[in-house]
Amino acid sequence: MTCTWNFGHYSKGMADLARNEQLATVNRALTALELVAANGSLNLTQLASMMGVGMTTTHRLAATLTAREWLTKNSDLSYRIGPAVTGMLAATNATSDIRLMMRPLLEELWDKTDETIHLTKLDGRHVVYLDQLVSPQPVHSVSQVGGRSPAHCVSPGIIQLARQSQNYVDWFLSEPLQRHTRNTVVDPSRFRALLDQVRCRGYAVNLGGFREDVGGASVALTNSNGIPIAALSVCSPVFRFKSKNINSIGELLLETAASAQSILEASNVNDVA
Repeated sequence: MTCTWNFGHYSKGMADLARNEQLATVNRALTALELVAANGSLNLTQLASMMGVGMTTTHRLAATLTAREWLTKNSDLSYRIGPAVTGMLAATNATSDIRLMMRPLLEELWDKTDETIHLTKLDGRHVVYLDQLVSPQPVHSVSQVGGRSPAHCVSPGIIQLARQSQNYVDWFLSEPLQRHTRNTVVDPSRFRALLDQVRCRGYAVNLGGFREDVGGASVALTNSNGIPIAALSVCSPVFRFKSKNINSIGELLLETAASAQSILEASNVNDVA
């Protein structure tokens, strides 16, 4: 009796198995995101129980989603939705109200400075770009609406961190600050001192902290409790920014922020997205 092997059928079976495993992994990832979103935050034990899978699988899944910033780990080791998700939502109707309300002020700043103007929101350890008007000058800085930048080395992140509670700042500094350029402030003590300086001045300035040749200044917009819900920024190449009167830009931003606060209070806006 001669035995024959159908390798084509075997290969197809293995491919189907691999495909099914990939689909199962995707399904678990989506389920995890849905559960965390629905509950606000969940720890590994809660997530494993709700998903009906083991702790090892749950830990591996959460680590992968955190590395991709779909989830963010809180100081109590629970997980919440991360900036990768909120970044994608930035251009949707969830932020359309504040974008529409702030657009005339962005246009006013754009007219007065000829520089790129941003509206951003702090989300965890990043800022998410909600709106943008690009400078008409030949050399300018451009970000992507819905994109993200590390909060500790861009002016809109620094100003919004300066307006956060001490507990939030402590949580933010519980992980090492990543250096992106020689101008990035990564020492926790120096960063706290920077936040103190920004609080006193009322606006933040960045000169190449994230990208060596890009600078900017920002002011925070806050809710009725003084918690930042967004930031307005003037962004420019460092060489041009240094040639300007930075204090004048700061004062212009503070004046614009005062107008923005009046609009927000009249519209009873207390949060974004």
